[in-house]
Amino acid sequence: MVSTRIVSITSQLQAGVEKLAASDAYRSYLRLMSRLSSYSVNNTILIWMQKPDATFVAGYKTWQTEYHRLVKRGEKGIRIYAPVHRIRQTGEEDPDEEEEDILYYRAIYVFDISQTTGQEIPLLAHPWLKDNVRGYQKMLKALLQTAPVPIHFGPIAGRANGYYDPVRRQILIREDLPQLQAIKTILHETAHAILHDPYPFRQDKEKDRRSQEVEAESTAYIVLSYFGLDTSAYSFPYIAGWCSSAALPELRASLSRISTASSYLVRRLEKALTAAKKTAAVSSPAAGPERPPQTSERIPAARLLAGSGAETGTRIPLKIPTPD
Repeated sequence: MVSTRIVSITSQLQAGVEKLAASDAYRSYLRLMSRLSSYSVNNTILIWMQKPDATFVAGYKTWQTEYHRLVKRGEKGIRIYAPVHRIRQTGEEDPDEEEEDILYYRAIYVFDISQTTGQEIPLLAHPWLKDNVRGYQKMLKALLQTAPVPIHFGPIAGRANGYYDPVRRQILIREDLPQLQAIKTILHETAHAILHDPYPFRQDKEKDRRSQEVEAESTAYIVLSYFGLDTSAYSFPYIAGWCSSAALPELRASLSRISTASSYLVRRLEKALTAAKKTAAVSSPAAGPERPPQTSERIPAARLLAGSGAETGTRIPLKIPTPD
């Protein structure tokens, strides 16, 4: 039964991430992240719009003084807005009259870690999944049929493996990914499209960016585990990296949504795979090499720069308020 297996796999996911969260490497990671500034939801959206593969963002001087890294020559800053407080006397003749605190905003520029060079920063590593997948083309075709929006393949600037573009309502996947990494990334972005669709650049009022990434990656892990594919080497560090503490509040608060989304996608994929098997049995085509399923046109690199929900190979979450 699908629901029983999903519950079992979800428990395995939680146990695996909890084990990682108890490690010294994770504690070091949290200490590092605690030194970063927090970004408002509006600034996070601005960062997405200007550099969708941004992961670890800080100001020019902060990179130099805190992390001993330099911004590369020619890099373009990411424009966000910082609050500024100014105290004004409401009456100059009466010294006892209360002061007025005026709040306004000014533009500042920050840079992503990919725009800098220098001292290495300890990360929670999750390198590409390089395994081949048996029946890859069949699974890929089923994923294309299951996704609620079109999926395109092509070059992507930066380190993102793929992302969901809520404006054009499409999923973009890096064309050179290994097979297991490719289908995991497709499922990750499909989960974003199903659970979070922020069109037009509207954050889910109940889920912040951390929770969204935890939900998307957890869903991808559970679905692929159901079909016998293990992505724990990538997924567990990714999920732990997006959680705000070793208590994993984002994961614990999202387990019900993750389970529901996983069950939905498993049933849709099983239906697509079964239909494909029946069609193949009826048509009985001559044996020959598998051809990739037909997808929409290859997207030029210049159009792969605006999106959100990007999944990268060395993800470090932007520090934003976490209401959970």
